[in-house]
Amino acid sequence: MVKIFYDWHESIPEDVMCDYFIEANMLQDLLLDDFVEEGEERNYQLPIRPDSRKKPEKFARIEATSPLYERGHIIYNEDEKEDADMKRAIDHLIAFEEGSNTPDDSMDADEGAISILQTAQRVSKSHIRTGKRKEKSY
Repeated sequence: MVKIFYDWHESIPEDVMCDYFIEANMLQDLLLDDFVEEGEERNYQLPIRPDSRKKPEKFARIEATSPLYERGHIIYNEDEKEDADMKRAIDHLIAFEEGSNTPDDSMDADEGAISILQTAQRVSKSHIRTGKRKEKSY
């Protein structure tokens, strides 16, 4: 996971700034040590912050994002539509329901990102720039 974080960071344009959050209970000393070690190998450290929001129950949080998907406010990168991880995340999202054994880690991460972005939007009063997209059937 740590190497993927760094690899992804190195794949984005140099003029793009990213905030990195990890769920606070995962950001433990052992994991932090792994990030420090990887950073020392690559000669820089990623500025990772804990997502320490007080959160309601996981199912309720994830379910609360469903209208955003239903109304087309959440879209996935078309360039990754054949990616196995992307396909798996979408399959899990479609199968998600209370009481199921469907893995919910990607949806939980999406909920965290949505919450952080919406909070930043309200605080900064910035405007999100959007464009038209083609209708997709996946």
